[in-house]
Amino acid sequence: MARCLIFRFTPAHFVLFNSKLCYVAGECSAPDVIGRRHYLSATSMTQTFTIALFLASLISACASPDPEQVFDEKKIIDAVNTSFLDLANAAKSLELDLYFSFFDSKRFTSLNTAGTVTHTFKEFEHETRESSSTIVRYTSLTFSNVKLTVLNPTTVILVNEYEAELVLAGGQEISASGAGTQVWSNNDGAWQLVSISSSVTI
Repeated sequence: MARCLIFRFTPAHFVLFNSKLCYVAGECSAPDVIGRRHYLSATSMTQTFTIALFLASLISACASPDPEQVFDEKKIIDAVNTSFLDLANAAKSLELDLYFSFFDSKRFTSLNTAGTVTHTFKEFEHETRESSSTIVRYTSLTFSNVKLTVLNPTTVILVNEYEAELVLAGGQEISASGAGTQVWSNNDGAWQLVSISSSVTI
């Protein structure tokens, strides 16, 4: 059975008839095209060829890869790993202002070790400053089994395990270990944390 698709650009039509693109001058309908042959002038043939190339270019454009999805994965991993190490050093040295600079305060959420969630950075910052006030120093803070997964040019998932030894304000020395997941997002060229989750064993 003949199939006809009409692209209406009155007073002319471009018709896809049996998978062939045809140009039809004047008003017409699908039965008109199916029912009789149309003879094209040289001008019409040129117009048909032009629109055919146009449609072909659209198909080609749809099939082309998105330039934004072509990226250097190693470069991204290196950049996020550098930010992660700087974050870890800030945490170990208890430089809280520097530590918090690695977080996206507008989009941050977290899953906490207590099994609760935090939906605002302000709340997370308050809780972190409060708990850090009981720590005198870290004697060691090491990370292992670190893996970074690039989801796209602006999003990276980082998972890790850690071990920490610290001295509390009362002089008590404790050891802690656990694991964490971090979601890093590139915001205007800077890699920042938009979400974290962690576990801890003391």
